[in-house]
Amino acid sequence: MSDLSRRGERTRITTDDSRFLVKELSSHPLCSEEDLMALLRPGEVAKWLGVSVSWVRDHSTRKSPRLPTVKAGKLLRYRPVDVKEFIRCCSRAGDVGGGKRV
Repeated sequence: MSDLSRRGERTRITTDDSRFLVKELSSHPLCSEEDLMALLRPGEVAKWLGVSVSWVRDHSTRKSPRLPTVKAGKLLRYRPVDVKEFIRCCSRAGDVGGGKRV
């Protein structure tokens, strides 16, 4: 469950509400199931890729980032579909670490 602020008051979203929202959004023609997946934290992405959290942050905050992010203030979050695409691109290129030791 999560809280949303509306006009200074807190409204609690229940699991049933979120299921309803997901069902409604998933029927929208411009919204895919991948768009509704939970965002990953840097630690989760690091574990998935087998690298350190600092490596993930470094490759996300460069001038030309290799890992696309969703930014919420100072927080970095990752869409699973973007991480999968990163893995697919690296497997074609032959490396994850860019030729450097990770």
